[in-house]
Amino acid sequence: MAATSLNRHRCSQASTVLACLAVTWSCAAAESEVLLFDFESQQQTFENADKLALVADHATQGKFAGKVMLDQPFDMNIGFWGGTNKPGTWGEYDQFVVDVFVDGGGASAVGFATDKDGKDWFKRYNYEFKLPPGKRKIAFSLGALNRSNNNGNLDLKTMDFLALRLQSDDPKNPATVYLDNGRLVKGSGSFEVKALYSFEGQDTGKILLEDYPDEFKGKSAMSVVEEHAINGKKALKLESHAPAGNVQFTGFESDWSTYDSLLIDIANPTKAAIKVGGWIKGGGDKSDYWNRHNWERVLKPGFNSVRIAIGSMSFPDGHNGNLDPKNVSAFNLSCDQQTLFFDNIRLVKGVEEVAVQGLRRFDFGPTNSATMPGFAKATSKSAYDKGQGWGWLPGGTFGRDFDMNEMLGRHRAPDDLCRDFSMPITASFAVDLPNGTYGVWLMMGPPANGWGPSFVHRSVRANGKVVVDEKYDLESFKKHEYAFQDSEDLPGDDLWTTYIDVLFKPTLFDSEVTDGQLRLDFDSYGAWWSCMVNGVVIYPKSQQKEADSWLANFNQTRKEQFESMHVQKLPEPKNAAAAKPNDQDQKRGYLTFVASPEKDIFVNSQPTAAEAANHVLDIAAAPGEFEDICLGLFPLKECGNLKLTVGELSGPGKIPASAISIQVARYKALNQTAEYMPLAKYLDVVPADGIAVSVGVTRAFWIVAHVPEKTAPGAYTGTIQLAWANGTSDSVDLRLTVYPIQLAEADFPMGMFCVGPVQSYLSFDPTGEAHWSAWKEILADARAHGQTTLDPQIAIPLKSISAGKADIDFTQGDRFMKLAKEAGFSKELFGYSLNTGFAMRIGGIDKDAEAKRFGVASYGDLAKAYFDGYREHAKKNEWLPMCFCTDDEYIVHPDSDPAKLALLHRTLQQSAPDMHFIAFDSALYGKITPEIEAAQMKMLADIDTWGAGIHSPREAEIARANKHRLWLYNTGMNRFTFGTYMGFAREKYGVTGFGQWVYPNIGTYGSFYLASHNEAHYGVVYPSTHGLRSTPTWERVRAGCDDHRYIQTAWNLLKRAKAENKGGAEAKALDATLEKTFKLLRFGNDRVDAANGEGKADNPMAPEAMETFKRSLATGIIALQNALDKK
Repeated sequence: MAATSLNRHRCSQASTVLACLAVTWSCAAAESEVLLFDFESQQQTFENADKLALVADHATQGKFAGKVMLDQPFDMNIGFWGGTNKPGTWGEYDQFVVDVFVDGGGASAVGFATDKDGKDWFKRYNYEFKLPPGKRKIAFSLGALNRSNNNGNLDLKTMDFLALRLQSDDPKNPATVYLDNGRLVKGSGSFEVKALYSFEGQDTGKILLEDYPDEFKGKSAMSVVEEHAINGKKALKLESHAPAGNVQFTGFESDWSTYDSLLIDIANPTKAAIKVGGWIKGGGDKSDYWNRHNWERVLKPGFNSVRIAIGSMSFPDGHNGNLDPKNVSAFNLSCDQQTLFFDNIRLVKGVEEVAVQGLRRFDFGPTNSATMPGFAKATSKSAYDKGQGWGWLPGGTFGRDFDMNEMLGRHRAPDDLCRDFSMPITASFAVDLPNGTYGVWLMMGPPANGWGPSFVHRSVRANGKVVVDEKYDLESFKKHEYAFQDSEDLPGDDLWTTYIDVLFKPTLFDSEVTDGQLRLDFDSYGAWWSCMVNGVVIYPKSQQKEADSWLANFNQTRKEQFESMHVQKLPEPKNAAAAKPNDQDQKRGYLTFVASPEKDIFVNSQPTAAEAANHVLDIAAAPGEFEDICLGLFPLKECGNLKLTVGELSGPGKIPASAISIQVARYKALNQTAEYMPLAKYLDVVPADGIAVSVGVTRAFWIVAHVPEKTAPGAYTGTIQLAWANGTSDSVDLRLTVYPIQLAEADFPMGMFCVGPVQSYLSFDPTGEAHWSAWKEILADARAHGQTTLDPQIAIPLKSISAGKADIDFTQGDRFMKLAKEAGFSKELFGYSLNTGFAMRIGGIDKDAEAKRFGVASYGDLAKAYFDGYREHAKKNEWLPMCFCTDDEYIVHPDSDPAKLALLHRTLQQSAPDMHFIAFDSALYGKITPEIEAAQMKMLADIDTWGAGIHSPREAEIARANKHRLWLYNTGMNRFTFGTYMGFAREKYGVTGFGQWVYPNIGTYGSFYLASHNEAHYGVVYPSTHGLRSTPTWERVRAGCDDHRYIQTAWNLLKRAKAENKGGAEAKALDATLEKTFKLLRFGNDRVDAANGEGKADNPMAPEAMETFKRSLATGIIALQNALDKK
């Protein structure tokens, strides 16, 4: 049974084995295909040929096929008697193939192959192929006839026997098989396997069980068992009872460089998907998280084959390239408190497939990046070589070779072909071919398939004929950029078909070769990130039928690679107190419910009984304030389209319907490493024709009220109308309390990182006015969401220095500052994204080189010239103050030097003593040595503004002691952080500013494909043709900023009460309201993972508690206002 499992999976996975094949077009020593068995007579050189009936049905070559009914097993054993069947030459071929047609029930081909070492089970190659009904092939990859004792492959020169038995899977429903065209095939690509661990008792490497973290030591267990053996008779069982119960492997062959992938067969015995992960380490001294390859996959129930491409063993965040495959020292397999079975851990080179005669295929990209199975690796350095028969012709120019992993490790590649590319600017790729007509399949990546967000023009000529001519202008690129803006990702949707198959569209064309060479001329019209060449496939047109089949299978292989790294996982909402629909609900077909905007409503959420019982939308706000509440809809049957409308609200006055927006939360697939999850990502105005309501998709409608500035205080009422396509209707009451409060602005800079227009189509506007129009919209949006500062994506670049005077381009700075002040910004800005034209970030800075570049004696002279010029211009034009950024999480990474960062700050501060410089980083956390602690303490003494991610009271004490400033960053994108927590941090720990990552939406290949980007959940705003789309996160941030305004208003009133010596009782009560909540909080969170470089804050407040706090503040503010205003 073990051998049965092995070969079933060997066949089914043929298309998913990663390979790197150097293909040449020189004449082969062996023929490309040799016919061994033609089935035209019963005189065939295998056993029992005389028992076959010769029939015309299902013949694949010649006139006849051999027919046999498998009411009993049929043995067609193959020997090499008397020199038959080409003994000693099978090693010159890639596959032995027999065409099979199966009629009736399913069948199997089982048996073994032997060489001079004999027929002992462990020394021979054992196999089983499953043959479902229909047209099939029995295909042996001759480079993968591995012995069962894990000691290499059969010696094909001395191979002496191939036992081949055909049998029915179900004797009660016997199959009839038709056999034809038994042949040796060359040209499909070599396929080699190197077994590392078979668990049959023959492995030379070592295996170690380990638990992590330390408090779980000794909890897990491992054993060699027969259960779920996939290759041979044994498998390794891991029973993990720790968050990272893992098995470590060492002592194996360390040079993996001649192979293309590591394959691990894993059985998941549960009925649910399980996450598995691990690391691969090199042989150097450093093997911590940042100096190893870390990976993660999701296992479906049953059998899985995990593949790790040797060419994609990158270090975290794309730093420092890839692990050296020539020196691999250890790897592990880990899971979180699950039981898994591992088997057949092996290195693989090549691909199993039947050849298309004359097929040529090339995968372009960096030398050490992953290569598509069976493709030849081509880089920009692959110069044409006559002996090789292909390459780039002399005289070409290139940008660079690129692997997607270089993008900080944040993007998950679609497949091994399209993850990387070469970038010819003007260059010709030539392939030597016999004269004739050829089909060509050419893949070039779409815009934003790398660091370049767009291109204007690219073209390709094949032997002088234009076959690609792509051009973009503002409108056409805008259409491209927003192609997926209305695509919603729901459970079960096919992301490959929706996105990848649309973005990565190959060009197919025919080309005539008349001089022995196909030449592809690429032209990027002088630009980088234009001709991003992923791959080329060439085949003779005479093989079109076979090529069509091959291309279909190839596309399926790419899709399988994608799906192995993009596994859907639905959220696990807490439905313990779920409402139980009554008969009336079932008849109506849905439940409405009211939920806090702070609560995540998932695609599969069910309302609680309390939420479903609430039929009133109750909100409260001050004039000028925005306020949200969620109306949920849980479908019980297919309901059709739903339209929602709201009328004016009535009370002491009127609030027009135009002040209330009804928006629906749209679901997008968000990346969670190897998984993706459809989550509510952005808000969209409900379309005029309504929105479809279907079972399995819970809907959240956000009611966003903007109270007009001069609205009279008091209670207002209205209704939300629900109109269904079938003519039925429903309504939900809406109540709004307007407070008699004029909210103060928060006297505190808080805002988002990387604010600015990110739409690539704006670059096509020659006037630049579209860019500044977008800026104006963004600034208005940021202010409307309570932001008091921001990190502007602008350039104020240093152009040159002459006689100590800096020539600075202030064009963008002037335009931006004017717009920012007009939008209402008045606080200090922070310049993380600011381009000053010279290096100021500690990571990779060469201060001497920068000084030399601008012709000055020192970096200090450079900084002084720039900031002298900046200061003068800013003062003259009344710019908002700016805090300049020097550090992006340098200290949290290995090999950082605190003294180096301190020196940079001293240099800048001495050159510009009136300027502020901020380092966004974390220090003094976790377990550090006294030496590191002392170095970091000394560093903090030199930094004017410390932007703390991970933070604690200690940083606040140090800042106060040094009379320096303390900012926080990346503490949380939520109501609590921007509101109550930042008020607490200001009041109790002297925090003077806050920045949060990140304003713009982030996707892969543009803004609206999010399942492959591991930071896609961060962006809070989505530009679209419908305007700036908000997100649930952005609305929660606004609620937090408004909470901060209530706190600021309370502080202002308390200060006034003290100054006027009035309202003592009311002031005491209001202060008690603040202190009661602040006492619940702590500054920082020691449990944050330091590697993230971020400092979350514990939130002890439930959503209802945050709203209660705000309303309590409002009550106290009104009471104190009345006391102070009483005459």
